[in-house]
Amino acid sequence: MAAVNVALRQASVIVVVILTAGCGATTTSTASLGTSRASPTAVATPSPTPTGSPTSTWQVVSANAAAGASRSGVTCVTDDDCWAVGGNGADTVASGPLIENYSGGTWSVVASPALSGFGTLAGISCPAADDCWAVGDVAPQATDSQSVAPVLEQYSGGSWAIVPGPPLTGGGYLTGISCPTAGSCWAVGTSFGLGETSHETLIEQYSNGVWNVAASPPVENASLGSVACPTANDCWAVGGGTSGGTSEQTLILHYTGGSWTADSFATPGGLMSVSCISADDCWAAGSQDDQPLVIQSSGSGWATVEVPTITGGGQLDGLDCVATDHCWAVGTALGEEGEPDLPLVEEFDGSGWIQASGPTVAEYAALDGVTSSGSGGPWAVGYSGQQYAGTALIETGG
Repeated sequence: MAAVNVALRQASVIVVVILTAGCGATTTSTASLGTSRASPTAVATPSPTPTGSPTSTWQVVSANAAAGASRSGVTCVTDDDCWAVGGNGADTVASGPLIENYSGGTWSVVASPALSGFGTLAGISCPAADDCWAVGDVAPQATDSQSVAPVLEQYSGGSWAIVPGPPLTGGGYLTGISCPTAGSCWAVGTSFGLGETSHETLIEQYSNGVWNVAASPPVENASLGSVACPTANDCWAVGGGTSGGTSEQTLILHYTGGSWTADSFATPGGLMSVSCISADDCWAAGSQDDQPLVIQSSGSGWATVEVPTITGGGQLDGLDCVATDHCWAVGTALGEEGEPDLPLVEEFDGSGWIQASGPTVAEYAALDGVTSSGSGGPWAVGYSGQQYAGTALIETGG
């Protein structure tokens, strides 16, 4: 089974799994309109054999959500205040957004505003305990990608509410968000022109209480999956795109307080998530040639970093770095024909990336987002079973 590229992954809604090894903060990159991924016969299967010496063992925790739920973004304000977002579903499509909060040692569903159509949430960022933003999309019909529209929701005063976004010429959706300070946010995703089959990057900025579309470098057939802002005037956005019929290439955009520009680094594959410890220390993850891809910027440009090879192939969809010597990346280890795909967890310990031990799962499962507060353990989210017909998972470890 081939690794899913950025454009396809962003066009599919993701069910949920949460892992914690040791709770934190990034969002990740997948959005809405669901395509089902059939799962083979359910069997109790351990995650891939780890390489190296992981510091944590992951285990499944109750998600306390209805069957068919999905989650793809997760963040923690404190060790005992975390949020996960995704979608509720029926059969193979998303029917509405799902928001869960972790408090007092338990995950519980929180009331979410109803959308006027089929939709889901893909990313979340919380600049403060009483100030969170979530992004995603909604469409009148579950399979109508050209009429899909971005969704923006804010948590304040103890409840979530839909916030009007800027008008788009065509359709579009948001997959990632980063709010470095209260009142300052950037959201990224994909836009579609009216009547066109091509797509372009979409960047929206929240400033002075209003969301506006920001100018983005013109890149043909490109999508953005994630954004990270170490400061209000320094942000990175990653994704992938094709130009002139070429194969997919990684795409990196950089904002330095004036405008967004395309970084010169490009390699075959696509990037799904980005995380920054500081302005001079950022990581991004995705896939290349059906194998996980990780790159790092240490202030003098981006470079590819060696990661464990996954038998059968794999991809990384979520990434969070809490310190210069500690990062987590999660995704999917692709099953060979007749075998289920399995959760993939990788850890950076300061000297290199190692594959962590995952929990035993009963059927197809994948992870899409990860976060860690540093003092607490990491949480990861994804899904188990066929999309919108399986179950939400939460995993924890220590």
